[in-house]
Amino acid sequence: SIPAILRYIKKTNPNIFVIFAWGVTIPLILYSLWIFTISGTLASKGSHSLESISKAHDGLSSLFEAISHITGSNFIKYIVVGFGWCMITSLLGVSLGMFDFFMETFSYRKTKFGRLKASLWTFVPPIVLLIFKANIFVSALAFAAISLSFLAIIMPSLSAWYLMSKNNKIFRYSTKPLLVLSLIFSCLIIIAEIYNLICH
Repeated sequence: SIPAILRYIKKTNPNIFVIFAWGVTIPLILYSLWIFTISGTLASKGSHSLESISKAHDGLSSLFEAISHITGSNFIKYIVVGFGWCMITSLLGVSLGMFDFFMETFSYRKTKFGRLKASLWTFVPPIVLLIFKANIFVSALAFAAISLSFLAIIMPSLSAWYLMSKNNKIFRYSTKPLLVLSLIFSCLIIIAEIYNLICH
């Protein structure tokens, strides 16, 4: 989504750091609250548990049903369903990023026909996959996490490290420990996702 954001702010906004900082911090807080709330409410094993939800055919519906059962409130169920719609923001964000990727990769012109071709590349393959394998969503997320770890963490970190080794004035040597932490963190993400794919 970075190309779209830069176009929106016309690449001259002096608060670009603030934009990206809030763009990362707000989702981190919301999704952390979501994870801690669900993990703290549901048991790990048994009926209406995290284990039973993970084995269910429709995990999201099973999650709503389990929370409604434990709390004894249909109102809570509607709140959770409403929060579940937040996943649409993920769809929009990823779609926007993929759209920009195809526009640049295939050098499509910014015409209606060019945007149509990029849109078809963005939406048709996922729709076809979902038609033939409806439960591919979780596995696809794992592959996306692995790819994004390379694209958004490992490659930029290694690029920054290379520029520092060339005494580039943009980067300070004090950031090397942060780059190491970023590389370690991304490697842990990749290992965890590979483990989940193999074990599940």
